Amino acid sequence: MMSRWGGIIPPPVIRRVAEVKDESIHLPEASPWTTDEPAWAHLLRANHQRQPQKSVIPREVLRPLDADDFVWPSMAEILAAQAMTAEKPPGKAKHNPNNEIWVGARLWIPRDATCLIQRMLVIAHCGSMGHRGEDVMYSHIRRQFWIDNLKQLVQNFVRECSMCPLVKGERVIQRPHSELWHAERANEGLHFDFLFMGDSFGPMKYILVLKDDLTHFCELIACEAPTADVVVTALLDWHKRFGIPETWISDQ
Repeated sequence: MMSRWGGIIPPPVIRRVAEVKDESIHLPEASPWTTDEPAWAHLLRANHQRQPQKSVIPREVLRPLDADDFVWPSMAEILAAQAMTAEKPPGKAKHNPNNEIWVGARLWIPRDATCLIQRMLVIAHCGSMGHRGEDVMYSHIRRQFWIDNLKQLVQNFVRECSMCPLVKGERVIQRPHSELWHAERANEGLHFDFLFMGDSFGPMKYILVLKDDLTHFCELIACEAPTADVVVTALLDWHKRFGIPETWISDQ
């Protein structure tokens, strides 16, 4: 027992640890009867000091316009795309003295210039105005350029933008521009809303959360569906115990 817990570790154990760790373990000269530091503690400190490893985690650029490799479209690049394309210009297109192809007052962009069109969509969507919607993007690009099937290109681009749900959400709820309201005494304001918990072994899938604005006292009520009957019953039970709150706060 003393050899196991306070003294020298048996040689077979030492050999096994060396094989697993692929390290050379040096056993200090110590006696099981000494009052110095136990041998196992010395081994843990001397032979298992691992150097911290640094790893570089690549970060995705949330704003494509800030990327170092982003190249702004130029007139020379547009002229090169017009010269290299096999697509025929629209019937009403005309060449100006600089050999530029225009459709009325708009510059023609070939449909097969996908990289150029993609960068134009990025600029129109992720510019200083934030993540614009489909109608604003379409009007902004159409004012300067003529691109075949531009409406569908804009719809596909906005639908695949990964930042739009974080910026706009699924539904924009208009809020008045004012200061946030907070209660000054208990039971002055009551927040309540439903929380979907997902499928379970029983019929309960939702939780109705009631929270006092000042004390943050909460009540959780499990229910099968987010119905008005559940809310009414919960508010009546709250009224029985604490009284009627002066202000109710809910999304619906």
